[in-house]
Amino acid sequence: RRYIALDTALIEPEDAPEPWYTGPSAEDLFWPAFRATLEADPGWKDAVESLDAASTDVVGLLADPHSPTIATRGLVLGHVQSGKTANFTATIAKAADAGYRLFIVLSGVHNALRRQTQLRLDEQLYEPHKAKWLQLTGEHQDFGNPVKALALVAGTDLRLLAVVKKNVS
Repeated sequence: RRYIALDTALIEPEDAPEPWYTGPSAEDLFWPAFRATLEADPGWKDAVESLDAASTDVVGLLADPHSPTIATRGLVLGHVQSGKTANFTATIAKAADAGYRLFIVLSGVHNALRRQTQLRLDEQLYEPHKAKWLQLTGEHQDFGNPVKALALVAGTDLRLLAVVKKNVS
């Protein structure tokens, strides 16, 4: 296999999408709020610019959410305490602003890890814009009744978020 090496990704040349996302816009809602949260935290302030650039690159590698077919997959890798959650949260925020509506985050295999990820996403994505998100999972609920979301997938502007444990079955 041959890959194109970018600063943030390895992709097969034939899978490289047509450019469609060039970065945040003035109309965005989710990324500016998340960015402000990070900039208010002294531990993140110096990393915001690189996080912004990396998440823009990743969203740019996704298919345009308005295209007729989407077959994009990705994986975030990193060391413990290296910023993986902040990176995929920034990516989710930008993808939500760009038109993606369903986000499924695969967390660890243990309840504590899933709960920790759920709480971070609740605080950083859901809480600032409750009217724009529908949570399919909660702090103590790995997966609820997805039937309540079926009608919403087809016809609203809501973003759907699920944080579930990795499980091969």
